[in-house]
Amino acid sequence: MARANIKNDMDFFEALRLRQQDTKPKGHPVRTALIAVAALALLGLAADWAWNLHLENTELDSGIAETEAYLNDESNISAAGETETVAGQTATLEEYNSQCDLYRGYLEGTDRLGSGHFDTISGLAPEGTTITLYEYAEGAVTISCVSDNKDGPAEYAENLTSSGKFADVGYAGFTAVSQGGAVVYTYTITCRYGGLD
Repeated sequence: MARANIKNDMDFFEALRLRQQDTKPKGHPVRTALIAVAALALLGLAADWAWNLHLENTELDSGIAETEAYLNDESNISAAGETETVAGQTATLEEYNSQCDLYRGYLEGTDRLGSGHFDTISGLAPEGTTITLYEYAEGAVTISCVSDNKDGPAEYAENLTSSGKFADVGYAGFTAVSQGGAVVYTYTITCRYGGLD
């Protein structure tokens, strides 16, 4: 018989294992080192960010605690009450000042009688005439007088009219009155200013 060459069977598992080792990518040491450094840098940045966030939170918590202590302090609560009281009083005074400004504006735009006007009226009285009463209403001055001369009332009315200070002068006559053995003449004159100067 002839002898046949007997070959040993092939170990397929061993061949598969060798083939897989050949197909695995072989890492380059520099690339692996760069990836490791990048990963460590990212990890460092994340740790730094977390630490800074922790510090900010701690500072914020401290600020909140200080604010709460300030707000709950009795002296500050009392001061806040006083501030509210002062603010209310200030608002009241501002309203008062506003009303005063309105009133002042009204007065400035209104004809008013002053001492200079009375000086003018009394300065135009003729000799022997005594002014006994001034009355002012609705822009008119009523002058009550006594004269020892029967021509005094008409003369006074003429003096007031010719002065040019009055828009209108009214005189209706006099009444003769016996007083202590003498006769005096009582009368009234009404003067209306055109515009008070």
